[in-house]
Amino acid sequence: MKRYGGLDSALDKHLRNLISKFFSAFDELKCPYCVLHGYSSFVDIVGNDIDILVQKNQTIDAIDEAVRLGAELANLSILRRSRYFYTLITCDQNTHPLIFSLDFLKSASLPGFDYCNEQELLANRHKQDGIWTPNPGQAYACYFIRCLIKANLNQRKKDQITVLYREVHKDGLNSLLNTGVPRKIATTMDRIVQTQNWDDMEMHLARFSEQLKRCFEDKRIENKLRNTLDDWINRMDRLVHPGGLSVVMLGQDGAGKSTTIDTLENSDELPFDRIIVWGFAPAMHRLVKKGPIRTDTPHALPPRSTMASLVKGVYWLLHALLGHIKLRVEKSRNTLVLYDRHFIDVAVDPIRYRYGGPKWMLQLVAKLTPTPDLILLLDAPPDVLHERKPELELPERHRQSKKYLELVSGLPNSVIIDASKNQHFVLQAVQKAILRRLGECKS
Repeated sequence: MKRYGGLDSALDKHLRNLISKFFSAFDELKCPYCVLHGYSSFVDIVGNDIDILVQKNQTIDAIDEAVRLGAELANLSILRRSRYFYTLITCDQNTHPLIFSLDFLKSASLPGFDYCNEQELLANRHKQDGIWTPNPGQAYACYFIRCLIKANLNQRKKDQITVLYREVHKDGLNSLLNTGVPRKIATTMDRIVQTQNWDDMEMHLARFSEQLKRCFEDKRIENKLRNTLDDWINRMDRLVHPGGLSVVMLGQDGAGKSTTIDTLENSDELPFDRIIVWGFAPAMHRLVKKGPIRTDTPHALPPRSTMASLVKGVYWLLHALLGHIKLRVEKSRNTLVLYDRHFIDVAVDPIRYRYGGPKWMLQLVAKLTPTPDLILLLDAPPDVLHERKPELELPERHRQSKKYLELVSGLPNSVIIDASKNQHFVLQAVQKAILRRLGECKS
């Protein structure tokens, strides 16, 4: 998701006020919490996960009530919820949407490790800009240890560690020792942060990670069983209530589907862990023989015979049935699945797919094909599309345009986007439609 670097002071003040309003609901409902990191810079909160520690006896219903009240107070909309994980978005139509992901935790330590005392952290918390945050020493030590155990020290994490180090007034060594870090490792960690010699840390990272894993491994059998059970429950919940979305992009050649999908695929402005692109069922011979696909003259070949078309239809049928499983798994991983070609296209342009069989086979495949969450039709006047790509005759352009509009008007969850506009307009319209549909699916 997008990180909003270079925010001016006015917008930063707006963000602080918005986040403060949201968390005021937790105080109102007497739901103790502590934002574990990211609070020193609201640039880091927007577009990233916010880890929030709550009491071990806090129920899901109590957290959900506080989140919904907070969203109402701060004028936020809930895009997605999966047990203790929420994704929220600002509702202001006049500004670029800002996305917040909240992960409520019962432990401040990584699963399988014990390096942070949750009761002490909640007892020693203090308020900063209306938000409960950890004691600086505990925040510094816990975050640094977390990064080293995960062996993940990118530039953003290094900057965050440096900010936390300054907040403990350079007393970082004692903070690490009080948490239980061996003195030799703690001394090296403290020296590296103090001198900002992060290249030296890269030399020690793998060794420190293994040593800290052994030092803070939680060997209590009841905790291991609880972590395993929680992980299993989370996996099942994601399968039952997947956080991903499937989106079909329809439109004639020249409508800008490929350009839009390519931009979305590399976008960091949507609240998904992954964005992947699927096409229609690949040609049967391509299951064995790989190579480049020619798409410059898709209508040049004649239709297949009735028998060959029936065989093709059975293949499409099997592909549709397997598609249900594949799509469910991907959506459970919080994936945005974009279709640049879909079975709907066959009904509009059978010549492209060389289908010459009976219509009942197409109707059967259509019934068994997974229903997409959102259908986007990039539509433009036929003469505009013909000017962009003159391969198709203008009468065929008119026929396909009429057919697409007839199909989409009868389909649920469909949106028509004016593809005659510039690419920026189309992209913004597509993103807004995806976010709106995500909110509808998860409400």
